[in-house]
Amino acid sequence: MTRVSQLEESARQGDMQAVVQLMHKHPELNCQDMWVHIVQCICEQVKQQPDSMQIRQPGSNHAAGEWTSWAEFLLAMCTLLAARGIHMPPLGFNLMVHTACSVGDMDSVLALTTYMHTHTHVWFHAGMLSSILSVNKVPYAAKCDLFLHMLQSSAHVGAHSEWSNGAVQVNSTLVSYMVQLAELLNDVQHLHQVVDVLGQEHCVELGTQDIEQLWSLAMDSAQIREKLKTWKNV
Repeated sequence: MTRVSQLEESARQGDMQAVVQLMHKHPELNCQDMWVHIVQCICEQVKQQPDSMQIRQPGSNHAAGEWTSWAEFLLAMCTLLAARGIHMPPLGFNLMVHTACSVGDMDSVLALTTYMHTHTHVWFHAGMLSSILSVNKVPYAAKCDLFLHMLQSSAHVGAHSEWSNGAVQVNSTLVSYMVQLAELLNDVQHLHQVVDVLGQEHCVELGTQDIEQLWSLAMDSAQIREKLKTWKNV
């Protein structure tokens, strides 16, 4: 078994001690590229076996390589390796967030985005949000919460951060997509929160087509009609 194969196997088993020892012992493994490779291996396993207990939810005995979730293991590794100067780049976080969404693991999505917000200079940005909006397993309310989380994160990270990839851009296409995804009264209520924050803090208003789309929903729902009457500029 090659050193890389050993590293992959240890990571899939959630054996942090073995992963760290291998990376420390072999310089060619002790780098950011290999860290991202570990993330890719675990994300592939989660996608192929979303109900696997081996790493997604094997237990809570960390000393034995057991973790309450695959995301918990990766975030613990993030903290440990960051202390050694090996930081997770945006690509790695994007892989983790998208994987969590693809298997409907919203607990891990929240853990990942919260960690990014509090422990790194990588924030949950518009690109990540766009990749999540099309995932059917993610509830509409959760998509709205992530939209608000993205806006909150952007307020705490400078646009010139080395990890920023430019400022968070909330364009009309992204907002329109959120409007198109709304179907129920509950969706409209959650969307209202997003629209309020966009208008008050980011000067982003709904377009004409967005407003028409919302009122088309109201044609079959008196409750939605009454809700829309309370909106500003709709």
